[in-house]
Amino acid sequence: MIDQIERGESEDLHYVNFKEFFHHLLNISQVLATIKAQDYFQCAFGCLANKACFSFNFAVLPDNKTGRHVCHLLATDKYSHSSGFVLSQEFHHYAISVG
Repeated sequence: MIDQIERGESEDLHYVNFKEFFHHLLNISQVLATIKAQDYFQCAFGCLANKACFSFNFAVLPDNKTGRHVCHLLATDKYSHSSGFVLSQEFHHYAISVG
């Protein structure tokens, strides 16, 4: 689990824990942004920088050309769209931990 990461002092949400779901993907059509990240921390910080982001998919393997991982920032999570939560050999899913 990613330890508590601060979103910002002026925001309602100051600390976030992401729960890891290895070899899973939230397969939805509405992706906020796709970024190329050096590691999952960079992807997590990309999500935290976007107020609408609640989860992200992070590619298991980096791109051969850039050496960076594809990261899909999502405005929803597996708890709200469980029908799109599927097994994947290409991605890990990270969602804001609830409870």
